[in-house]
Amino acid sequence: MTELPIDENTPRILIVEDEPKLGQLIIDYLRAASYTPTLINHGDKVLPYVRQTPPDLICWI
Repeated sequence: MTELPIDENTPRILIVEDEPKLGQLIIDYLRAASYTPTLINHGDKVLPYVRQTPPDLICWI
């Protein structure tokens, strides 16, 4: 999982992608656009993460 410190005012976006290169490309793009993205590579880790840290948007690719 790739994550930056969460800023309360920055939209949090959860990216679920099993292709590491594509996931990292999306993360880099969103960081450049001032979002706070998180990358999860395995679908079974999504629900525990969302329960603990609810994102503003989930992008399941």
